[in-house]
Amino acid sequence: MAEIRVHRVIARMNVGGPAFHVTHLSRQLSDRCTTTLITGASGPGERDMTSFARGQGISVEVLPALGPEVRPGRDVLALAALIRIFRRDRPHIVHSHTAKAGALARTAAVIARVPIRIHTFHGHVLGGHYFSPLRTRFFIRLERQLARITHRIVAISPAQRDELTDVLGVAPRRAFCVIPLGLELRRFRSIEPGGKASAKEALGLPSSCVLVTAVGRMVPIKRHDLLIRAFADLTRSGEKDWRLAFTGGGPEEARLKVLAARLAVADRIKWLGWREDVAPVLQASDALIQTSDDEGTPVSVIEAVVAGIPVVATRVGGLEDMLGDVQEARLVERGDVEGVTRAIRELRAEACVVSDATRDAFVARYSAERLADDTWSLYRSELSRAGIECALGQPRM
Repeated sequence: MAEIRVHRVIARMNVGGPAFHVTHLSRQLSDRCTTTLITGASGPGERDMTSFARGQGISVEVLPALGPEVRPGRDVLALAALIRIFRRDRPHIVHSHTAKAGALARTAAVIARVPIRIHTFHGHVLGGHYFSPLRTRFFIRLERQLARITHRIVAISPAQRDELTDVLGVAPRRAFCVIPLGLELRRFRSIEPGGKASAKEALGLPSSCVLVTAVGRMVPIKRHDLLIRAFADLTRSGEKDWRLAFTGGGPEEARLKVLAARLAVADRIKWLGWREDVAPVLQASDALIQTSDDEGTPVSVIEAVVAGIPVVATRVGGLEDMLGDVQEARLVERGDVEGVTRAIRELRAEACVVSDATRDAFVARYSAERLADDTWSLYRSELSRAGIECALGQPRM
């Protein structure tokens, strides 16, 4: 029997949930199947994780024409390249991640006669928060057509599946399975509640300050401007030494700094840039804030809960599924500056620390090992359904 060959395709490996997801998944499955990770290049100002994936022992093939933006000329080149690779390597499964990669990879897999085609939605651009109504309708219709050539569609939360099926009509419910994100979380679980004072000093902050933190790309959909406005409201009360830290970067950073200066809070904000390890930042933080207009399953929120840090987040995407049972989290409505301010004050007044039971539950729910087991089960099911006899037994030793 043949060993399973999987080609995993993602538009780019910029720092974020999808890149961590495909890296951890590919590494965790390395003893059960052979995976080639195919990716495009990250954009200007984005930090790229391709070298990180290679450092995990993953075979990576970079296609310069592949990327997240719709560019017809380069898209045709990327499609042709994917067809050549699939015909050359004859994978049993093509598993795509993110929208653009999903469109090109599934089309190429049909042309190259790949037996199994799987696509994972991480976030999506179909909710009307990214494009004009006309472009949004076009992308919804495109996803409906792509669903017809896809054997299984993976959603990363029940809420995302419900939106894609019941609201957007991408495909019937039977076409979907839910497999939550999976991450390496041990270093975050090892963080202890004590030691915040020294962790703050290590960041160049007063040991007695109250630090709220945001982690991620600085792009419009993340609404960091809303967080700065809420933070300005906090500082006006004068009851505490409030501080704000941004970990990450992106095209919105310059505009956000102008806003911070205009609201007279620039001297209270730390711009930490991209960091290999955000655990020291979370160790210093009193709350993590997520103010996005749209999300899938944010990595930073998972890491914060596992680290014991309370969270304020907008009620979008998979966040309600994730945080609905977490007592040390507060959900606010999209765009609600006053709600964010109020929730931060409430958490601080209660001196919330995430319980050990909740931290352990998140480790079990969002571990890379669980992700690999769930995905392996999906692969086995689809290959069996297709009548393909492969080495489907125990993991290779």
